Parts: sequence; C-alpha cells; structure tokens
Amino acid sequence: MFESYDTKSFGVYIRNVRISLGLTQKDVSRLTRINSETLRKMENGMTIPKFETLEYLSVAYKQDVLAVFTFFRKDQELYGLYKDLDYIIVSNELERLNDFQDNLKAIENGNEKIVLFNNNEIDQLKLITEGIKFLNLGSNHYQDALDILNQAIHKTLKGFKVDRFEYFKYNQIEKRILLLLAVTYAELGEYEFSNELLIFLMNISNGNQFMSQTDLFMYIKIIFNISYNYHELDQFENSLEYATKGIELCLKNETTYLLSGLLFRRAVSKKNLRCPDSESDFKKSIELLNVMEHEVLKKIYIDKAAELYGYTNNPI
Repeated sequence: MFESYDTKSFGVYIRNVRISLGLTQKDVSRLTRINSETLRKMENGMTIPKFETLEYLSVAYKQDVLAVFTFFRKDQELYGLYKDLDYIIVSNELERLNDFQDNLKAIENGNEKIVLFNNNEIDQLKLITEGIKFLNLGSNHYQDALDILNQAIHKTLKGFKVDRFEYFKYNQIEKRILLLLAVTYAELGEYEFSNELLIFLMNISNGNQFMSQTDLFMYIKIIFNISYNYHELDQFENSLEYATKGIELCLKNETTYLLSGLLFRRAVSKKNLRCPDSESDFKKSIELLNVMEHEVLKKIYIDKAAELYGYTNNPI
C-alpha cells in the first residue's frame, strides 16, 4: 500500500498548511497529541498516516485532512485524471475534454485494478465533464449544467445542499465542483450567491506562496470571478479590490495566468469609478496579450475597450 499514495506530495501539502497557520511541529503535537517524530515523518513523506492521525490533524488544521489524503492516491491511472481535470478547469481548454473522457472510459473498461476505487469517484468524474460541457453550450444549458454538477458533488458528499454549503467539509475534487457551481450560478445571473460560494472557497483555500501551481491558478480564478461578479452587480469598488488582489498575487508568484483579464477588470472598475489612471491598465492588459500572442482575446479586449469605455490607444 505504500506505493498507493503520493506520500511525498501529501507531506509537502500538510507542511504548507501547518506553516500557513503559523504553527510549529511542537504546536501541532501539543494540540493533537501526535508524536513530533510522526509529524516529521509525515511531512517528509516517509509514512502513511493512520486514520485517527488524520482525524486529529483535521481538527488542528480546520479542514478535512482525511478527505484531502485520498486525493493523493497514485496507484491508478485515475490519479492522473484528477490532475488532467484540474488543468481543464484552470485552462478552459475544452477540446481536451473529449480526450479526458476517452481516457476515463479506457480505465473503466480495461483496468482490472479499478475495483480498488469507489465507483462513485468514476461516476463523479463523468458527471463533472458533462457539467463542464453543458456550461459551455450557452444559456439554454446552464440549468442542465447546474443539475449535473449537483449530482456530481452528491456522489461523494451525501446530503449536500447548496444553500447550506458552508456547513460541509470538502475534499479537493469537491472544491473544484463548488467552483464550477459558482461559475454556473453567475451565468444564470445569480451573482450574489455565486460570490458567496467563491468567497467561501477563497477562505478555505491556502492563498499563499506554498501552494502548488494548480492550486495557485484555482485561487486566482476564484478571485477573478469574484471581481467579475461584483462588476455585474455594479459594485465597482469591490470589483477593483479583488482585481487588485489578483494582480498582486500574480506578480508575487511570477505568473501571467489570468493577469491580462485582471488588469482589464481593474481598468473597467477604475473607469466606472472615474479614476484618472484607468487607461494605464487597459494598455497593460492589451500589451500583455500582444506579447503572449493571444490574438483572438486581444481583439476582444480592444473592441470592448473602445466600444464600451472609449479607450482606443492600443498597441499594434
């Protein structure tokens, strides 16, 4: 069973959670009565923790560490599919969905070891991919997406009610579903409720320099969507606040992920608030897309900046 879990990555994860909470190993040992040597071995990926150890850590770290641990299984190809799904969500490269579904079918039909997995996990992945597809088919299918994503989260979170979302603990994949639900509610025009979900997700995520790249991108995506929702609610000061927060996070972590969008969102907020420096952010956003050779998105931003906000000084 030692080969069944990526104990090294899990160790990095729980060490980062501990550090983000400002706790030493001695602090955790005092709070949980877990031996310091056991904690050291866990954080260095040298052991698979016992069930009760994960339960004690869940209390100290204020999250369901047991559920998180299941996300670090690696003895099956299904583990790789979780990572592929993460990439699809953060990149929005929908053409990869078909490949993802083909890989899932191949595992389900051809891998005898799949019996080691809960069938609900496989069904959940199928439902998530279907939900993403419906979400991107347009307004006539947003309710379908919502229904399917609710089915997906129920596969592993029995009794889940979206109007009581704050009373549940979520594993990694359930957090992804919650993000997709938030995006779907925004598409249905329920911006306030979408932001309730997103701000909850932001607060239970580790928004610091220790997160993995995928978790960082998820966190930035959450902030970007919060800013967008506030814009749709005409709450431009809040939209500006979160756009700035996202830009600072990108710069701190030296990533351009969604940076052009965040700059554009901040420019729009400043324009609506009649700030004098809005044009600077319009320019930076379009110049960044130019450097990254994102021609389609650059044209969309240029057209929107000119038509809606009167900005025409764009780079060629």
